[in-house]
Amino acid sequence: MARIIAIAIPKGGVGKTTTAVNLAVALPGNILLLDFDPQGNASTSLGVTAPKSTIYDIITGEKDFDHTVIRTEYCDVIPSNETLNELDMLIVENRDTFKNPGHVLKNVISSVLDDYDYIIIDTPPAKNLITINALAASTDVIIPLQCEYLATKGVNEILITIEKVRGKYNKDLNILGILPTMFDVRTNLSTIVLQDARKHFYGSGIKVFDTTINRSIRFAEAPSHGIPAIFLYPENEAVQAYRRLAKEIING
Repeated sequence: MARIIAIAIPKGGVGKTTTAVNLAVALPGNILLLDFDPQGNASTSLGVTAPKSTIYDIITGEKDFDHTVIRTEYCDVIPSNETLNELDMLIVENRDTFKNPGHVLKNVISSVLDDYDYIIIDTPPAKNLITINALAASTDVIIPLQCEYLATKGVNEILITIEKVRGKYNKDLNILGILPTMFDVRTNLSTIVLQDARKHFYGSGIKVFDTTINRSIRFAEAPSHGIPAIFLYPENEAVQAYRRLAKEIING
């Protein structure tokens, strides 16, 4: 049965989608990247544009997985687009159909859990039913931590959401770790933020990954090619950190 890892934090521009995409293609086995962000950037990053159907169509019952999944040379993809913004209203207006508003995604992906080794879920930078459903459906969550001033605010917000999801929908949800991203080797600030994070979260019993994702223009360039950065720039040290992250996850 698949290990389901959500990449989540209610803050944009911290490397969340970059992490979802590159981790999905760095992990071994059969992998599904589930784009659960209405922006659809994870889909685009793998060359999936203007999909005929999306995760929202699966939720509404208009399409099934077989007619929605896109098999790329890197991994399988369930795409998303702006129609996913309608999920909250869909659930509210159809309570007879969606009796448990936090388990909508969990219910629709249950049929494919045996088909994959890992399912990576990209989430929106928001605290809404989309994010709650992603966490409720997951076995694990990775929290990106941007190595910049005030970055821990977003981490603290998602930790509160995680506790609420554990209490109501998914008591076994595991925080796999906090991933330092956008580390700038040229500044003292990144080092200070990282050191403070390791000290703070270690005391809270939350792992901060040994792997650090350095800031690199290559991550911004890759989506325009529709190729994951670790394939487009195989020699780039910052990009290859995602392979080290994958090994760290596998080895526990």
